[in-house]
Amino acid sequence: MLTKQNGGQQNRRKDKIMMWVDYTIDQVGPNFKVKGDWEGEVMGLKEDGSPKNHYLYKPGDRFIVNESGWLCKVEAEAAKETDR
Repeated sequence: MLTKQNGGQQNRRKDKIMMWVDYTIDQVGPNFKVKGDWEGEVMGLKEDGSPKNHYLYKPGDRFIVNESGWLCKVEAEAAKETDR
């Protein structure tokens, strides 16, 4: 099933709509990690460790979960506001 990012809302940044499949989620306590076929795959690394041009998330990214269960990325400036 293909879905739109942001819970079906129109994406104002015109990002690509991607469908990520065949991944595992590891959970330890309240924390979780999406794992691909190799370490770093979902964070933009090729199997040889070189960078890819797309990623699911990267270090430093922050997300807020909406009522529909979508993880919505919070832009860097907004994330700084929540730290204050």
